[in-house]
Amino acid sequence: MKNTVLLKKTDKIATIFFNRPEQKNAFDAALANEFAAALEDAMKDKNITTIILRGEGDMFMVGGDIKLFFSNRENMTPVLTEMGGAVVKIMSLFEKCNKPILAAVHGSVAGIGLSFMLCADLVIAQEGTNFLTAYTQLALTPDGAMTYHLPRLVGAHKAAELLLLNEQFDAKVAKELGLINWVVPGDQFEAKIKTISEKLATGPVLAYARVRHLLKNTWQNSFLEQVNQELRAFRDSTETKDFKIGVSAFVNKKQPNFEGT
Repeated sequence: MKNTVLLKKTDKIATIFFNRPEQKNAFDAALANEFAAALEDAMKDKNITTIILRGEGDMFMVGGDIKLFFSNRENMTPVLTEMGGAVVKIMSLFEKCNKPILAAVHGSVAGIGLSFMLCADLVIAQEGTNFLTAYTQLALTPDGAMTYHLPRLVGAHKAAELLLLNEQFDAKVAKELGLINWVVPGDQFEAKIKTISEKLATGPVLAYARVRHLLKNTWQNSFLEQVNQELRAFRDSTETKDFKIGVSAFVNKKQPNFEGT
């Protein structure tokens, strides 16, 4: 049977590809479970410092498998039991991940595909990419932590607009809303992915992990709690070998060669 998710490791970078191109990478139970396994593998691999999310074929991910939903429309419980458990596991892995996650999206990004993109730390979008929340078109509500990330990124009213009115928007608008970092022409897309991922992969991975942790916690911490967490993270960072490497390189006007220790 064809794998619905591919995991490719090159040097310090793990790239996870959604691999149902004929179905526009539509999300089903098999893809859910394979994605969770691939993400967990990349997280546990000590040689991997950066994770990239991509889609095979013409698009990143169209969302849930509507044909699957249609064939089970009279009783979705069995489908949701399997898929829902995998989605919760995927979200918990995103939350625990100590490695930078880069999403490189193209074509269409909709439904839970958009949710996965919002879980990434950084996003590169190819010019011409379209985005859609998609759920209310099917009389559904969001999943994959979309209602957690979206209002934090765009504000409550804009999140409500995107979810309730379900209007498609392009990469330029997505960048203006703060949902993505870069919009890149098609002929520069692969080069941009390579540049950003290699910079992340060779960076101070322990500091990156602490930055990711601080950003995740800022929403539930009080002002002083966050200040104290920052202080602890700063202190812990000064005890790493990478700190000494970084400071020495800066003083000597050289590029640091971080070791991840």
